Amino acid sequence: MHLQLPVRLLLGNLETLQSHRTAHLIRKAFFSSTTRLNLFCTLRMAQNTSIIFQGQLDRYNGITIDSTKEICQSTESFTEKLKASLNFWIEQREIRGVWFQVALKNADWVPILAQHEFCFHHAKPEAVTMCRWLPKNEPCNIPSYAHTMVGVGGLVVDSKNRLLVVKERFWQTPSWKLPGGFLESGEDMGSAAIREVFEETGILTEFNSIVALRHHHASQFGCSDIYIIVHLSPMVEDQPIQQCNQEITECCWMKIEEFLVHPEAHDHNRFFVRKYLENAKRGTAMTASKSKHPIFKNTQTIYTINCESSV
Repeated sequence: MHLQLPVRLLLGNLETLQSHRTAHLIRKAFFSSTTRLNLFCTLRMAQNTSIIFQGQLDRYNGITIDSTKEICQSTESFTEKLKASLNFWIEQREIRGVWFQVALKNADWVPILAQHEFCFHHAKPEAVTMCRWLPKNEPCNIPSYAHTMVGVGGLVVDSKNRLLVVKERFWQTPSWKLPGGFLESGEDMGSAAIREVFEETGILTEFNSIVALRHHHASQFGCSDIYIIVHLSPMVEDQPIQQCNQEITECCWMKIEEFLVHPEAHDHNRFFVRKYLENAKRGTAMTASKSKHPIFKNTQTIYTINCESSV
């Protein structure tokens, strides 16, 4: 929170805070010989009362309120607290984006937020997130929710130069394709491909490299779609196939030469396999390495192109 807040916030318009005790604390801090740090702490004390929402501040000067952590006993008390909070945030001119994460049990908050210029940002099975941009003198910088879906295809090749292929249970035209599916939350591309291959075929594999990716727009749910081809190897040769009958109808090991000319293989899948063969011939591969994210300090995966030999 910025320390140089308008004097009129400190001395006037204190009805926003709706507390004689809070007003007394602010006046005392302002007229005493305390430092700006003390004033800042006093303002934080004001915010930490039940008069306004505390929320969680972020580095973009936004604040997020979780309905499961800041409970209101009724819609009336929520409305009053929301009004007081908005007045406070607008008056101090520091908060930019306001986010409310509203759990299902607090769904009666939604129409009240909508009446106070909040709009839907995204929804999950357990909650909906609504947001409002406060500054009137700068364009809204609230990012759109996830607009791209990410899927993987496992290009599994064994020591006999055979490709693991499947036929889906639900299809528009029957075809042999690579096993795969969508990434789950918090899942790396390689891990997702290994999981999908095992779920569909029962084959245990390990990650080698990224072969290629396809970027497509106006896909499912109107989102963009990124499909990543991951080269995997069987952890053990000649594993028995245990296909998932809920998702696929057929699964087999097919010679790569046969797949490249098979009438029931799509052109783009044949293209991916040819690129895999070209990369293998050149000794080129996009491999993964782990490091620590410079800001969030958690693990990230970086994919880089490496050449084992010159072309």
